[in-house]
Amino acid sequence: MRRLARNALISTLLAVGLAQAAERPRVALVLGGGGARGLAHVGVLKVLEEARVPVDCVVGTSMGALVGGIYASGRSAADVDATVRQIDWDDVLDDRPLRQQRSYRDKQDDWFNMMNLGLGVSDTGQLLFPKGAINTQKVDLLIRQLVNNATLPSFDGLPVPYRAVAADLETGDMVVLSRGDLAAAMRASMAVPGVFPPVERDTRVLVDGGIARNLPVDVARGLCGDVVIAVDVSSPLLTRKQTTDVLAISDQTVRALMQRNVDEQLKQLGTRDILITPQLGNLSPTAFADALDAVAAGEEAARLALPSLLAYRVDEAGWQQWRQQLAGRVYQPGPVRAVVVDSTRFVNPNVLKDALEVKTGEPLDVPAFHDKLGKVYASGDFEQIDYRMVRDGDGETVQLLPKEKPWGPGYLDLGLGLRTDFDDDAAFQLSAQYRRSWINARGAEWKTRLFLGQSRGLTTQFYQPLNRDGTFFAELQGRFSNDSFPIYFDGERLAEYRLAERGIKLDLGSLWGRWGEMRLGLEYSRKRLSRATGDPALGEGRGNEGGVHYSLVYDQLDSARYPREGSFAGLHLYSNLTKLGGEANYHKAQWTLKHAQRWGNWAAYLDTQYDYSREAEINALPRAGGLFKLSSYGIDELRAERIFRSQFRLSQDVTRLTPLLGTAGFWGFSLEAARIWQPLDTTLDSNRLLYSGTVFVGSDTRLGPAYFAVSYGDNKHGKVYLSINGGF
Repeated sequence: MRRLARNALISTLLAVGLAQAAERPRVALVLGGGGARGLAHVGVLKVLEEARVPVDCVVGTSMGALVGGIYASGRSAADVDATVRQIDWDDVLDDRPLRQQRSYRDKQDDWFNMMNLGLGVSDTGQLLFPKGAINTQKVDLLIRQLVNNATLPSFDGLPVPYRAVAADLETGDMVVLSRGDLAAAMRASMAVPGVFPPVERDTRVLVDGGIARNLPVDVARGLCGDVVIAVDVSSPLLTRKQTTDVLAISDQTVRALMQRNVDEQLKQLGTRDILITPQLGNLSPTAFADALDAVAAGEEAARLALPSLLAYRVDEAGWQQWRQQLAGRVYQPGPVRAVVVDSTRFVNPNVLKDALEVKTGEPLDVPAFHDKLGKVYASGDFEQIDYRMVRDGDGETVQLLPKEKPWGPGYLDLGLGLRTDFDDDAAFQLSAQYRRSWINARGAEWKTRLFLGQSRGLTTQFYQPLNRDGTFFAELQGRFSNDSFPIYFDGERLAEYRLAERGIKLDLGSLWGRWGEMRLGLEYSRKRLSRATGDPALGEGRGNEGGVHYSLVYDQLDSARYPREGSFAGLHLYSNLTKLGGEANYHKAQWTLKHAQRWGNWAAYLDTQYDYSREAEINALPRAGGLFKLSSYGIDELRAERIFRSQFRLSQDVTRLTPLLGTAGFWGFSLEAARIWQPLDTTLDSNRLLYSGTVFVGSDTRLGPAYFAVSYGDNKHGKVYLSINGGF
């Protein structure tokens, strides 16, 4: 009897268990938008998996769409967590390509301290602006790699059925993305207006879904939601005391609009549904550096909800079966069969295709391909270079989607320089540059720069690649300039001269991609030297120069303005010859070596330069003096036939700026030394080592490096500098 009773009890429990398994409600997970706050979703996913709560579908908005899409593609919560921790958010959200990836040709503008505003000029003269403050090239490629380039006729075919919510820019209506390119759908849901460019999909222009449905409970209910687990990470409304300026008021307006549609969705939650609200305090939606805090907050909030969540858990066998089903549905791309390039307006598509070198007959090497895309994007001609994997039988066609800058191919940039040593030097420089790219199929470029201030003038140059890959080139340049420079004697400013020059130059050269170049050329100019201040007995004059020049340059510094990594080497030779129109024969040579090394927030920088001249005019003599060029001496105070100078600088980044403002705030010190031979100022001792020490604080901003510095040197003089792009 006992055996019969026990068997009956076991049978009853098994029947109840099977009935409960068969009647398990479908669970829809809703992940709301909130920028960096949305990384709390990762912590919620971790707890759901620990509790063995299967998710039958995921619906997300903005950052919720990103986290939800990664999870829906078949990754475990632990994998999502590890991925989020490895992402360098500062780099991903910085739209500027790494300088080492840019072509050497493009890098040259860095020495002119342009602001890189990304402005365009139409053929009718209209000033054009980008569609977003930050381009999303790095973001898009990251998402594609995270979801394995999945493209499906329906997102129901993902391991976990998925929907991304965006908004129609024209109408403000909600748009539910349910098919096609998964990465593009996720990015559309994240296209914060004014920050990221909108995404064009079918006939619509899509932006961040938060303005229409920041917590899309109704979408999830219609997709699979017998039970809805909603995670709300929206920012709380500001108080009256916090809305003290126009930016805060604008922020409050957006928060209020989003909160209204969130409140409407919360009303649709029933008694079986679960709302999880991580306690994120005042964590900013842009504070990605605090991502780990957000993950922890999400995990804590989900654990508080465990008593309710456990109602929807399954046993270990059921959980393993669910995970195996997901693994069997993971999207696997096939081998590449072909590569096609969408039409372009002005960039030669064959140049783009050749640069990417995609191998056919094998699966796409995504990291290597993305690296090549990044290098092509660094050319500056594109708003974005996206791609799509299109299923072609058992293989894939790589469809390249180059999106040229709609504000190109005419570009305008501005530059600003200011400096003072609070003594005998105060100067400014304003500059504007117009660049017209892709004048012909080989990528010819016309560039004109106008500058006003201490130096005044205009340069214009036409650059013509001689073959399709740009390895060889010719360049014709004309210039008109009027520069000022000081003459010192015994530490005192004796006179101020102006040098007016009109010249033309023709070069032939070889460009080595992003590494450097070699060029050889002829130049001719007419010059007039006039005295602006000083003793009338000091001479003036005019004459012609004509000569041949040669240069060889390697440049892999991470920044021309504030280097922290990389190296630079340059050799420049010039011979002024009477046979080529010069007034006299003289020769100049210069070699430069720079190297920067980073250790965490610390960086060391070594800069050495040797200048040599023989029988050169006063304006062509090597010079030294000024901030970081022997800082205790005045700007260009030292002139001599030969000068060797060296600088060692050690700095520490103490704060990080947002990509819109710059890179970092820093402090440091600099040790500088120089040796001179045959100085113009005969009171200087050629056998004596000249040196200076400098302490500085500053910031590497979008305008350029800003410094406040104090120096002292062997000349027993102290200098105080305030400089923004003060090298001109």
